[in-house]
Amino acid sequence: MMSMGIAGHEAHDGFFDDDTWELYNKDEDFSEVHDLAAEKPEKLKELQDIWWEEAEENQVLPLDDNLVGKLLAPKPRVVEQRDVYAYHWPVRMVRSATPSIKNVSHVIVADVEIPAGGAEGVIISDGGSDGGYTLCINCRCRIL
Repeated sequence: MMSMGIAGHEAHDGFFDDDTWELYNKDEDFSEVHDLAAEKPEKLKELQDIWWEEAEENQVLPLDDNLVGKLLAPKPRVVEQRDVYAYHWPVRMVRSATPSIKNVSHVIVADVEIPAGGAEGVIISDGGSDGGYTLCINCRCRIL
């Protein structure tokens, strides 16, 4: 088993033959602290051969480790791109069902009715682990 972490993976050069494989006995070393690859090269080779056979059988070859490219590639959208979108509250949608506004000049207009006693909460939000935005309201009204 190879373990590089996300940072090492992003910087990977794509030469899989140069990768360092690791070997652990999970029954005795659940936390994978003691790499047995140097002590048991025959077992490592046996498991590597099985891994490559399974990879071929399951049609996952050729390997592609371009994680950054995959993360940045445009994803399929549920809605077609257009100039105007209208949503009526309350609505909750997954990101793939919302308009893509990354690197696009846009305007969000919200018609909000605030009751006499005031209101607070989120009007609209969009985002994920890579960033996003939220439009909130916190209004305490007094009738004069």
